[in-house]
Amino acid sequence: LKDSERSTVWVEGQSGSGLGSWVQLDLDGTQSVAGIRIWNGVWYTRDFWERHNRVKEIEVEFSDGSRQKFTLKDEMMPEEVRFDSPVSTSFVKIKIKGIYGGSTFNDTGISEVQIFDDSPDDNIRAASFDASTIYPADVDGSYDPAMMQDTLLDTMWCEGDEGDGN
Repeated sequence: LKDSERSTVWVEGQSGSGLGSWVQLDLDGTQSVAGIRIWNGVWYTRDFWERHNRVKEIEVEFSDGSRQKFTLKDEMMPEEVRFDSPVSTSFVKIKIKGIYGGSTFNDTGISEVQIFDDSPDDNIRAASFDASTIYPADVDGSYDPAMMQDTLLDTMWCEGDEGDGN
Protein backbone atom coordinates (compact mmCIF):
# COMPACT_ATOMS: atom_id res chain seq x y z
CA LEU A 1 0.00 0.00 0.00
CA LYS A 2 2.92 2.39 0.43
CA ASP A 3 5.13 1.75 -2.57
CA SER A 4 4.52 4.97 -4.56
CA GLU A 5 3.06 3.04 -7.50
CA ARG A 6 -0.57 3.30 -8.57
CA SER A 7 -0.12 0.11 -10.56
CA THR A 8 -0.06 -1.95 -7.33
CA VAL A 9 -3.13 -2.27 -5.18
CA TRP A 10 -4.62 -4.06 -2.17
CA VAL A 11 -7.90 -5.74 -3.07
CA GLU A 12 -9.89 -7.48 -0.37
CA GLY A 13 -10.31 -11.18 -1.08
CA GLN A 14 -13.73 -11.90 0.40
CA SER A 15 -16.75 -13.07 -1.50
CA GLY A 16 -19.09 -10.12 -1.89
CA SER A 17 -18.17 -6.45 -1.81
CA GLY A 18 -15.62 -6.63 1.02
CA LEU A 19 -17.66 -4.96 3.75
CA GLY A 20 -15.87 -5.63 7.03
CA SER A 21 -12.52 -6.35 5.33
CA TRP A 22 -9.54 -4.48 6.68
CA VAL A 23 -5.90 -3.73 6.06
CA GLN A 24 -3.44 -2.91 8.86
CA LEU A 25 -0.30 -0.81 8.49
CA ASP A 26 2.15 -1.58 11.31
CA LEU A 27 4.43 1.28 12.31
CA ASP A 28 8.00 1.11 13.54
CA GLY A 29 7.06 1.35 17.22
CA THR A 30 4.55 3.76 18.74
CA GLN A 31 4.18 6.97 16.75
CA SER A 32 2.02 10.06 16.90
CA VAL A 33 -0.28 9.86 13.87
CA ALA A 34 -2.33 12.84 12.68
CA GLY A 35 -3.98 11.54 9.49
CA ILE A 36 -3.77 9.57 6.26
CA ARG A 37 -3.87 10.21 2.53
CA ILE A 38 -5.66 7.49 0.60
CA TRP A 39 -5.76 6.60 -3.10
CA ASN A 40 -9.17 4.94 -3.07
CA GLY A 41 -9.96 2.25 -5.63
CA VAL A 42 -7.99 0.33 -8.24
CA TRP A 43 -5.84 2.97 -9.94
CA TYR A 44 -4.38 0.85 -12.80
CA THR A 45 -6.41 2.94 -15.24
CA ARG A 46 -9.56 5.09 -15.06
CA ASP A 47 -11.46 2.14 -16.60
CA PHE A 48 -10.31 -0.22 -13.83
CA TRP A 49 -11.12 2.43 -11.19
CA GLU A 50 -14.70 2.71 -12.49
CA ARG A 51 -15.19 -1.05 -12.90
CA HIS A 52 -14.10 -1.98 -9.32
CA ASN A 53 -15.77 -0.96 -6.06
CA ARG A 54 -14.32 1.98 -4.13
CA VAL A 55 -14.42 2.52 -0.39
CA LYS A 56 -17.15 4.92 0.72
CA GLU A 57 -16.92 4.66 4.50
CA ILE A 58 -13.93 3.64 6.57
CA GLU A 59 -13.32 3.04 10.23
CA VAL A 60 -9.73 3.73 11.25
CA GLU A 61 -8.60 1.82 14.36
CA PHE A 62 -5.49 2.40 16.47
CA SER A 63 -3.47 0.22 18.87
CA ASP A 64 -5.03 1.97 21.89
CA GLY A 65 -8.44 0.62 20.78
CA SER A 66 -9.83 4.01 19.69
CA ARG A 67 -11.57 4.37 16.33
CA GLN A 68 -12.62 7.15 14.00
CA LYS A 69 -15.04 6.96 11.06
CA PHE A 70 -14.82 8.85 7.77
CA THR A 71 -16.79 9.09 4.52
CA LEU A 72 -14.59 9.24 1.42
CA LYS A 73 -15.43 10.97 -1.85
CA ASP A 74 -16.04 8.91 -4.98
CA GLU A 75 -13.29 10.65 -6.95
CA MET A 76 -10.12 9.35 -8.56
CA MET A 77 -8.03 11.84 -6.60
CA PRO A 78 -5.91 11.30 -3.47
CA GLU A 79 -7.95 12.19 -0.39
CA GLU A 80 -6.50 13.45 2.86
CA VAL A 81 -8.20 12.50 6.13
CA ARG A 82 -7.13 14.25 9.34
CA PHE A 83 -7.88 12.74 12.74
CA ASP A 84 -9.67 14.69 15.49
CA SER A 85 -6.32 14.96 17.27
CA PRO A 86 -3.00 13.10 16.90
CA VAL A 87 -3.15 9.49 18.13
CA SER A 88 -0.27 7.61 19.74
CA THR A 89 -0.37 4.20 18.03
CA SER A 90 1.75 1.32 16.76
CA PHE A 91 -0.60 0.55 13.85
CA VAL A 92 -3.30 2.04 11.65
CA LYS A 93 -6.08 -0.38 10.64
CA ILE A 94 -8.48 0.67 7.87
CA LYS A 95 -11.78 -1.23 7.85
CA ILE A 96 -14.28 -1.06 4.97
CA LYS A 97 -17.70 -0.01 6.30
CA GLY A 98 -19.37 1.10 3.04
CA ILE A 99 -18.63 1.05 -0.69
CA TYR A 100 -19.32 2.81 -3.98
CA GLY A 101 -20.28 0.06 -6.43
CA GLY A 102 -18.15 -0.56 -9.49
CA SER A 103 -19.69 -1.08 -12.90
CA THR A 104 -18.29 -4.61 -13.40
CA PHE A 105 -16.43 -6.15 -10.47
CA ASN A 106 -17.59 -6.63 -6.87
CA ASP A 107 -14.06 -6.33 -5.43
CA THR A 108 -13.00 -3.28 -3.41
CA GLY A 109 -9.47 -1.93 -3.52
CA ILE A 110 -7.13 0.70 -2.12
CA SER A 111 -4.12 1.63 -4.25
CA GLU A 112 -2.01 3.65 -1.81
CA VAL A 113 -2.02 4.96 1.77
CA GLN A 114 0.30 7.52 3.36
CA ILE A 115 0.38 8.05 7.11
CA PHE A 116 1.04 11.54 8.53
CA ASP A 117 2.66 12.27 11.85
CA ASP A 118 2.00 15.50 13.74
CA SER A 119 5.33 17.16 12.92
CA PRO A 120 5.52 19.94 10.34
CA ASP A 121 6.12 18.70 6.81
CA ASP A 122 9.62 19.30 5.50
CA ASN A 123 8.26 20.70 2.25
CA ILE A 124 5.50 23.12 1.34
CA ARG A 125 2.50 21.58 -0.38
CA ALA A 126 0.36 23.56 -2.79
CA ALA A 127 -3.19 24.20 -1.58
CA SER A 128 -4.61 24.07 -5.11
CA PHE A 129 -3.46 23.67 -8.70
CA ASP A 130 -4.15 25.32 -12.02
CA ALA A 131 -2.66 24.92 -15.48
CA SER A 132 -2.94 26.61 -18.87
CA THR A 133 -4.11 23.31 -20.37
CA ILE A 134 -4.66 19.74 -19.20
CA TYR A 135 -4.50 16.65 -21.36
CA PRO A 136 -7.93 14.90 -21.29
CA ALA A 137 -8.30 11.87 -19.03
CA ASP A 138 -8.03 8.58 -20.85
CA VAL A 139 -7.94 4.88 -19.95
CA ASP A 140 -4.75 5.50 -17.96
CA GLY A 141 -6.43 8.09 -15.73
CA SER A 142 -6.24 11.81 -15.13
CA TYR A 143 -3.44 14.20 -16.07
CA ASP A 144 -4.62 16.87 -13.65
CA PRO A 145 -1.84 19.16 -12.32
CA ALA A 146 -2.49 17.89 -8.77
CA MET A 147 -0.81 14.66 -9.90
CA MET A 148 2.55 16.46 -9.74
CA GLN A 149 2.38 16.46 -5.96
CA ASP A 150 0.54 13.22 -5.14
CA THR A 151 3.85 11.40 -4.40
CA LEU A 152 3.05 8.61 -6.86
CA LEU A 153 5.86 7.96 -9.29
CA ASP A 154 3.63 6.80 -12.12
CA THR A 155 1.17 9.74 -12.28
CA MET A 156 1.75 13.12 -13.90
CA TRP A 157 0.38 16.39 -15.20
CA CYS A 158 0.42 16.64 -18.96
CA GLU A 159 -0.36 19.79 -20.91
CA GLY A 160 -3.26 19.43 -23.30
CA ASP A 161 -2.26 21.88 -26.03
CA GLU A 162 -2.59 20.45 -29.53
CA GLY A 163 0.60 22.27 -30.52
CA ASP A 164 4.00 22.31 -28.90
CA GLY A 165 2.90 23.48 -25.43
CA ASN A 166 3.50 27.20 -26.06
